[in-house]
Amino acid sequence: MTQETPFAGLRGRTALVTGEGSGIGAALALRLGQLGVTVICTSRTQANIDAVAHAIIMDGGQATATAADATDPGDMANLAAALKAQCGGLDLAYLNAGGNWQKATILDSDPIEWRKGFDQT
Repeated sequence: MTQETPFAGLRGRTALVTGEGSGIGAALALRLGQLGVTVICTSRTQANIDAVAHAIIMDGGQATATAADATDPGDMANLAAALKAQCGGLDLAYLNAGGNWQKATILDSDPIEWRKGFDQT
């Protein structure tokens, strides 16, 4: 008897992961690929997302890598059109793009700059 995992329902789905060139986004993209999800890897840096997509494929999964800036409405419109044409749409989206552009601790950072970061993601 095969035991179902809690994530078995994800197999065969398509997911967009933004900001996945490194860190949490990359880790999530890799795990989704292991779970049988087709992963659309998106970040500003093509080389980083190519590496993650390649790792997913080498592990037996399916992935594509498309460079796009999540803060650029034009890039997002182009990405949406490409996804609709290639995949017919998405089942999941993990919108992970963002960052700490201040390069400061929470205590030393400017709350207005934090707000800008939240507004962009």
